[in-house]
Amino acid sequence: MEQTQQIAERLRKAIANSHLKIDDGTTLQYTISIGIAEFSVQNPDLNSVIKRADEALYQAKKNGRNQTRGFQPFKP
Repeated sequence: MEQTQQIAERLRKAIANSHLKIDDGTTLQYTISIGIAEFSVQNPDLNSVIKRADEALYQAKKNGRNQTRGFQPFKP
């Protein structure tokens, strides 16, 4: 997952450093958050992978947005 996180982080930084100029001359800056989950042979259910990535994405948003987050199972 480390290589995937590095790629996602490069993408996040590239988007955060870009700007969009609209017709009225206004420049918009935007950011993204990315959630990452691993697919494994032990758990090949695609819906489960998507759910974990979605949980990681919402954790990134909850922690301030504009970040990359890998899925971490809840540990009490």
